[in-house]
Amino acid sequence: MQVAVCVAMFPARYGRLGRPREGQELIGEALATATESGNHHWTAELYRVRGALADTAKDAESSLVEAIAIARRQRAKSFELRAATSLSRLRARAGKTREAHALLAEVYGSFTEGLDTADLQDARALLAELHRATASRV
Repeated sequence: MQVAVCVAMFPARYGRLGRPREGQELIGEALATATESGNHHWTAELYRVRGALADTAKDAESSLVEAIAIARRQRAKSFELRAATSLSRLRARAGKTREAHALLAEVYGSFTEGLDTADLQDARALLAELHRATASRV
């Protein structure tokens, strides 16, 4: 399991270092390995990171939508939340604040415990920001 965590984290680090192509290559290799092995536990997270490393907003959105779909099929709520937060940020930057808020509110609202975790705090802060942005446009 620790190897899988590293496989999901290293590509993101390449992105922060300004080397997204190398991160994308690692994502491709990790996804191929998951397909070969049948171990898809981290696939949603890999697609989320792939979205973060994407060259275009269209590619990013496609990867993030896939990450959410995979997480929902797997009932992986934490991965779904992370992908929904990333997609909501992307949509907000594109001026789609209502759509971003609706998506994240739906996923965030499904959590009843662990509300003090970093991912849920991040989502809550983004929801508040999106709510203010949406309210100021009315």
